[in-house]
Amino acid sequence: MARLGEPELAAVLAHEAAHARRGDPLRLALASFVADLFFAVPLVARWRRSSVRRFELRADEAAARATSRGAVAGALLALDGEPSSVPEVTAARVSWLLGDQCREQRPPVRELGLSALGVVALAVSLLCVAEALLLFAGGHSPL
Repeated sequence: MARLGEPELAAVLAHEAAHARRGDPLRLALASFVADLFFAVPLVARWRRSSVRRFELRADEAAARATSRGAVAGALLALDGEPSSVPEVTAARVSWLLGDQCREQRPPVRELGLSALGVVALAVSLLCVAEALLLFAGGHSPL
């Protein structure tokens, strides 16, 4: 708080209030849970990062309506380098403040292929665990 002036503090409070109104902390927790569950699927990690970016941009828009773009920019500058900041999300936020359109990029083909392999690996693992549980529950020997 010591690094923020009154307009910047008002912008931060408006930003965080927007997160609270939309239920973003719960949404982020669910997105993180799903991303952790499907750790082997890069597209799920991309979706999570995209969700964080979208949540932050919406909260910035609300803060700018409540205060000003300048106050939001000042707050971003004052809080730059904080442990919670994600560089690609911060870059999107700065681009939005500069008036640029923030568009999602298509995933590269490599990421699509790795995601397909990740889904197969997770499915095979799940099938192995299910078979082991069935064998254990039925009391049968695998041989």
